[in-house]
Amino acid sequence: MNIKYLTPDTVSAALELKANHGSQAVWFAGGSKLNAAPTRSDAGVFVAIDKLGLDYIKLDGNTLTLGAMSRIQDLVDSELVPSNIKQAAGFIYSRHLRNQSTIGGEIAAHQCEAPLVPVLMALNALVRFADDKQVELEAYIQQPSDELIKEIVIPDITLAALSKRVARSADGLRVINASVSVDKQGKQIVAMEGVATRFDEIAKPIRLRDVEGLTFSGDELEQAIKNSIHAVEDICGSAEYKTYLSAIVISDLLIECREMAKGVA
Repeated sequence: MNIKYLTPDTVSAALELKANHGSQAVWFAGGSKLNAAPTRSDAGVFVAIDKLGLDYIKLDGNTLTLGAMSRIQDLVDSELVPSNIKQAAGFIYSRHLRNQSTIGGEIAAHQCEAPLVPVLMALNALVRFADDKQVELEAYIQQPSDELIKEIVIPDITLAALSKRVARSADGLRVINASVSVDKQGKQIVAMEGVATRFDEIAKPIRLRDVEGLTFSGDELEQAIKNSIHAVEDICGSAEYKTYLSAIVISDLLIECREMAKGVA
């Protein structure tokens, strides 16, 4: 198969090339997803976005903006990025992959294992496209789009948020990956990957909305979490193991985040 690798130097030129080649073309950022299973692409045209000037990290007040070409290692190294996002970036164990992978690519790949997506969902992240239209990250995950992602916007980095990834080894497949945030008014967001919320869904990053409005803790909270998810046995673990872990991890994260939001921790 003949492969074309196109390197536009403006956003408008990139959009024109993508439109001209239609479904035969895909966006090419760091290449870590398009060149490897399970997200390897058979497209014949790759439109590179590395020359579009989208590799920035900006902080305006409490609003953090991450250009789509920001490398994951850039997030780890930047003084502007809060510790909760740095922690999730570290879930990508290999520094080589962090140097290659981009924040836009991690989101656009729509993988069932997406290390940064839960914490970004917990932080109310927005996906902003090249035409400046924006959608909530959760909506983008639920309804994939091949529009060019320009940047990821986190409206308030002061939001109390914590994450926990459980895997059999540091560089192994994750069993679950959960993130929780609580604002000063007590509004909670619970996001995770590794399970589904309905029996007919595949395990992709989700929000546990049935849990977010709950204010109690202990065994009652753990049982409510178990009732809100559907785990499937796979190479990562049994359904029972995933359900048990989810209840313990999310319950602990919620309790700690509640204290953080009150300024206790």
